[in-house]
Amino acid sequence: MAASGNGTSPTPNAPEEQTRRTNLTTRYAGHLSILASSLCTNTATVTLAATNIGHSEYGGRILGSKLTEDAIFRRALLIPAKKQRLKFLDDECGKDKALRDHLAKLLEADAKEWKQFDSVLQQQPTSKEVAEPIPSLKNYQVHERIGSGGMADVFAAEQLTPFRRQVAVKVQRTNQFDSEACRRFESEQQTLATLKHENIATIYDAGLTINGAPYVSMELVRGEPITTYCNDHRLTIEDRLRLLLDVCNGVEYAHHNGVIHRDLKPANILIAEKVHGPQPKIIDFGIAKNTEASPHDKKTKAGKILGTLDYMSPEQLGNAPSTVDAHSDIYSLGVILHEMLVDEIPLKKELSQSTTLEERLKCTRTTVAAPISSTLMSLENSTLLSENRSSSFEELKRQFTPALDRIVSRMIAKRPDQRYATVQQVATDLEQLLKSNALDSKSKVGTPRTMTRRRFRFAIIFFLIFLCLIGLLHAFRIGTLQRVSKRGRSESNQRGTLRPSDSDIALDAEAPPSPDQEAGRIELSQEIRPAQQNSELLPDKSHEIDEFYYRILDRRPVAAFQLAKSWPADPQLEQLREQLTDDVTLTDVPPDAVVEICDWIKEPFEWHRVETTNGKVTLPLGRIFIEPLKKFYTRSFRIRITCPGYLTRELLLSKRDLAVIDGEIGLVKRTEPMPDDMTLVPAFTSPDNTRLKYHSSLLRNENAFWMDRHEVSNEDYLEFVKAGAYERPEFWTSVSFLFNGEELPFESAMKRFVDRTGNPGPASWSDGCFAPGMEKYPVSGVSFLEAASYASYRGKSLPTPEQWHHAASALTSAGMVARNNFASDGPERCGANSGIGRFNIQDLGGNVREWCGTSDIQGNSYILGGSWKSPPFALHSNITANQWDRSEVNGIRCCRSIREGKRKESGKASVVTYTFPTEENPKYSRPSLTELGHLHDYDRDIPTDPTGNQIQNATFASAGMSHTIAQIASAHQSSRYNLHLLGPTQHQRPLRCLIVLPNSREASQTSQSLPLQALANPESLAMTADILSRYSLLLCVPDLNHPIHLNESKKLANNSEGLLRKNGTRDTSFNNVKDTMRALDYLLSRDDLDAEHCYILAFGNFGPSALRLLALDKRLQAGALVATGYGSASRPGRGMRTNLDKRYAAYQYVPHVKQPVLMINGSRDLEYPETIAQIPLYQELGSVLKKKITIGTNLLHQPQHFGKVLQDAADWFHRQTTSR
Repeated sequence: MAASGNGTSPTPNAPEEQTRRTNLTTRYAGHLSILASSLCTNTATVTLAATNIGHSEYGGRILGSKLTEDAIFRRALLIPAKKQRLKFLDDECGKDKALRDHLAKLLEADAKEWKQFDSVLQQQPTSKEVAEPIPSLKNYQVHERIGSGGMADVFAAEQLTPFRRQVAVKVQRTNQFDSEACRRFESEQQTLATLKHENIATIYDAGLTINGAPYVSMELVRGEPITTYCNDHRLTIEDRLRLLLDVCNGVEYAHHNGVIHRDLKPANILIAEKVHGPQPKIIDFGIAKNTEASPHDKKTKAGKILGTLDYMSPEQLGNAPSTVDAHSDIYSLGVILHEMLVDEIPLKKELSQSTTLEERLKCTRTTVAAPISSTLMSLENSTLLSENRSSSFEELKRQFTPALDRIVSRMIAKRPDQRYATVQQVATDLEQLLKSNALDSKSKVGTPRTMTRRRFRFAIIFFLIFLCLIGLLHAFRIGTLQRVSKRGRSESNQRGTLRPSDSDIALDAEAPPSPDQEAGRIELSQEIRPAQQNSELLPDKSHEIDEFYYRILDRRPVAAFQLAKSWPADPQLEQLREQLTDDVTLTDVPPDAVVEICDWIKEPFEWHRVETTNGKVTLPLGRIFIEPLKKFYTRSFRIRITCPGYLTRELLLSKRDLAVIDGEIGLVKRTEPMPDDMTLVPAFTSPDNTRLKYHSSLLRNENAFWMDRHEVSNEDYLEFVKAGAYERPEFWTSVSFLFNGEELPFESAMKRFVDRTGNPGPASWSDGCFAPGMEKYPVSGVSFLEAASYASYRGKSLPTPEQWHHAASALTSAGMVARNNFASDGPERCGANSGIGRFNIQDLGGNVREWCGTSDIQGNSYILGGSWKSPPFALHSNITANQWDRSEVNGIRCCRSIREGKRKESGKASVVTYTFPTEENPKYSRPSLTELGHLHDYDRDIPTDPTGNQIQNATFASAGMSHTIAQIASAHQSSRYNLHLLGPTQHQRPLRCLIVLPNSREASQTSQSLPLQALANPESLAMTADILSRYSLLLCVPDLNHPIHLNESKKLANNSEGLLRKNGTRDTSFNNVKDTMRALDYLLSRDDLDAEHCYILAFGNFGPSALRLLALDKRLQAGALVATGYGSASRPGRGMRTNLDKRYAAYQYVPHVKQPVLMINGSRDLEYPETIAQIPLYQELGSVLKKKITIGTNLLHQPQHFGKVLQDAADWFHRQTTSR
């Protein structure tokens, strides 16, 4: 800048300077907005209005008389050579070094890519960008700042209690406490809390720092952005696509839970190195859109663009935020994929030529990107690109196929309806591309040198093929000999204890994830070992059939369906496939609708798309006969149908439910207005009032209705309270305050509606508000009168019992009950439980009871569904309560008639009669350990009266093992029973005792117990003798299946317990527990046994008895459960029954087990499947130390496996003892 005539700068004129600076700023408003977007990773808000450029060194200075600052900059842009341009700046700016440096940086930034402006803003921080100090948090030791944004800072920290772990803590900045920033910060917490997926960062905790700033702690992801990781590790094109598939899984899960990310970019997809390989983690849901949130939470201010410009969809750049949906995330994924493949975003060249923000936005909205293969051909640095993909450029060109072009182009299409409808469709096309081998390198004509190499490769390949053919011929010959040998053994062995279909099987490739993801601090080691035995491999067909049966029994019909689709042509397999599938007609469903199905037993759900043909779809609804069990099975699954312009349909479907809806599934066309937070429920339309239709015509049926998808939450009800509900009588016109036959005045009635501190509000609140962190939980502690008034305030009504039961209807309710909150310690968030019936309405069962707008004869109102305190059968119970009842389990759900005004709801509607139970079982409650212990009491003063003799067995003696039979008195009747005692002949210290309970079915079919059958094999005998000697063990095998009766009366000693079966015989499992305790009394009375080291090993259906013993008898230091799990009384959906017997089933004892427990299971146990029997038992064990291992067989309770199982159990017991 030139100096003035007297050589001094004139007095600053702030208004003129501000005007000039604003002119220059207009050109660069977009640049600095992008900078703000990059830094404000939480809000990523770009303001369309121009902002002023401030600089602390020349904030009010007037420019010289020659040129204005704007003119200097514009003229400098016209000078192509860098040296001349800098000289021009020197001449014009003179001694004003600050101005000269500022203009130089603007010129430098102008020549760079848009994302390079991050460094410019970071070098010139404003006063608002002062770094926040390291915060102080209770229960956390904060280490260092690892990230900063415009709204929050992120720190690495260590959580101290209840267990130590490394976490990331995001703390809202103190200069961002305005309502908008707080709302977005809280929204991110709520969004992350609802998402639990391996590819999404997990939230742990939230609260306030010592200084009162909100914070949230979450999973600490140490990783690189996905594009950086791909190049640093030189991933191939195939590996990059597979990595994106994992990202798609996380995004699809978020979409399924109603969350649109809206800011997907490489920086928000970090790749963490895990043992199994790279794992993408999606972070930063700061501007995510929750499609299931209230309209207030969804509101985005006009004039703001949310996201990062390079990765934003055209509709995100518009002025209608409400139009942004899942298609926007698909666009962002397409841009990321484009960058992963060719190291640049689409339209890079065109965007770099934009001079203003408006030009850039227009380019993104209107300009169609070239196919990615064309972009590849136009790249300048092809050598570096190829090296970073571990390939040559020629191979890359062949890998960029038309199919890849179509996928990327469809993902980044300008119009949402031209893109993929769901992320799952993207993943499906990518998987098909990977399976097509289109990404493999193909041979081509080359130089003589390369031709020589290829001839050499062909020679090697030919030689390998030749070796393979020889191997196949040899295998065929061996297989033939084995089949002949097996046929001979089969004919000579009439007992046939081991069928070919029951021998060793490989592990299920799609087995559910190990429970360590839910076990928290409890260590889980999922070990997988092959069974050590000499059995032949199964033929492929037999292997497929066993796997098919296992998936059906494990409540995974969709997984069985996927397996059946992969089978080759075979008459037997085709018969099974036909048994499984049925064709279903789709009514009023457009051809472009997407139909997906998944198994409800596994979360997160794995959706699979099924194709429609001529309005029909093939589904796994058939009735399967499982040959080994000689039973028929039908299973239910979830189905979801989505189509633009129609209401999404999701329901739990079984063959019986399909019959109720006339074998047809339809969609309803979306019209305005339709509530987004409610589900449309059709009315019965058939003459016999049992069939229902679900298609567009029901919009004209006034009996159809809308029902809230979730219960009314605390924050919903708080709006009602803040509106003056408890002060204004006009809110209560729909109810009458009748109390003991008299109508109370409004003021008197309101005095009854107070919280714990005497303030107006639900009985579960304090100080007129809910507890911190309970915003999204269902409101509870409300009376019928409050519920009805709230519904009226919302322009809705309480459902009638008919409507409620209809909405909760499902003939197959297992999937609904198992995924809802029954018999737990407290309520869960609205929508946290995935259980549904025929309609996509969550938490109808459990969580909180829901008031209905109908009264019985006594004036009580129906309150249905049960609560977190109720057993599952409460789902179908017709409970009534006094209208003034404000129990902590009382909640609200509203409905609305399809034609408003047709139906007037009242608190005094007609009386309806039901056949359901009229109250919850008054005897039901979770029994205490003391109560359970009384059920197994016996007279311990009666002596065991042992008698016995040594069994002379030369074979045992030669192996160094003794066999003794001791006979003792039974604990429950006039009988005695034998204890088989097996121990080492040579030992110098007291023996440790291991009680073995064999599978009762196997034991009842033979006079010998499992260990004795196993020891008939010389190899098993030697192995067992070695284990007993090495670990100083005495095996005690009670023969509980063959009691020795002393008289004919056989009276039970404990009939007072009321645990008699219908046929009058004793409860075997309870008495087995008593007799085993009796055996323990005898064993611990011996001087040669160590009372501090007693263990139990149980097989098969003796597992429940072992669980009772571990819970009740602390003399047992550890236990091992083999080939067992929860029985039918404890499987999902059938866990608790009304009869008293099931009240004391094994699952009631499991939380009381505190000793170390080892579970050993086969991979395909048809009696105790992993998902529905093994894992629920494992997760509910109260043991701090527990472990689950899997051996590749499903016959662990048979003699041939005893030695191997005993080795695993003895080693586990020894390690637990030595570690204490």
